[in-house]
Amino acid sequence: MGALAGKDGAVSWDGTVYSIVDWSFDVATDMIDVSMSLADWKEFEAGMSGATGSLTVRVDKTVHNDLILAALPPLSAKTCIFKVDDTHGFSASAFLSGMSSSAAASGSVDCSFDVQVTGPVTPVGFA
Repeated sequence: MGALAGKDGAVSWDGTVYSIVDWSFDVATDMIDVSMSLADWKEFEAGMSGATGSLTVRVDKTVHNDLILAALPPLSAKTCIFKVDDTHGFSASAFLSGMSSSAAASGSVDCSFDVQVTGPVTPVGFA
């Protein structure tokens, strides 16, 4: 599965839904080379899968306080849902594994968070 991205979408972290500037979510599976030594073509089998993501919020210190604190040690995994729309998304247990803030000349402050999934990803609303 390739990258999915949301513009002006939402992300749920530990049960709280946050409006975001953008998000991305990547799922990748390691491919194991099982080619025979004299074969003309390489052959592969699927190995282990993992996922990472990121999200950016325009900071409101009241609204985003818990999200910012969750990115600081000690870290603990929480339920994260990257929402495609109101009924579709991707749910997983994850850590906020990094945070980067920037201030614009206009006075707004954006904060980007790195998300490291631990365990499986569950599609929500996809049939």
